[in-house]
Amino acid sequence: MEQRGFGDLHAVAMDCVWDCAGSITVRDGFDEISRKRQSYTTVMPTMDNLYREGRPRTQRRGSGCVYPASMGHEGCSAQLMRAAVAYGGDASAVLGFVVDQMSAERSAQLKAATCRGRR
Repeated sequence: MEQRGFGDLHAVAMDCVWDCAGSITVRDGFDEISRKRQSYTTVMPTMDNLYREGRPRTQRRGSGCVYPASMGHEGCSAQLMRAAVAYGGDASAVLGFVVDQMSAERSAQLKAATCRGRR
């Protein structure tokens, strides 16, 4: 499955899934997203599209579904980074551009995480 970045509505929907400790229903997502003026008929296909991309899972509950996250926010970001490195051309150049755009604090965190990963 190809990994892509989120569109605006997909990002809002996944933030709802991640912010909820368990699972959300389309209604839960609608209640949160509707504050941003989205209709239920917009939220429902968005959740279905995310499910087909493997972002949240789906489980039947009564006549509807709930959507627990298939992975955390960090895991999803890691998948996007792996895809960017794999398909973005020269891996060193891609990572160089990413690091150049980071704050000094984020760069130090990345360096520490990289050092931990080599042990």
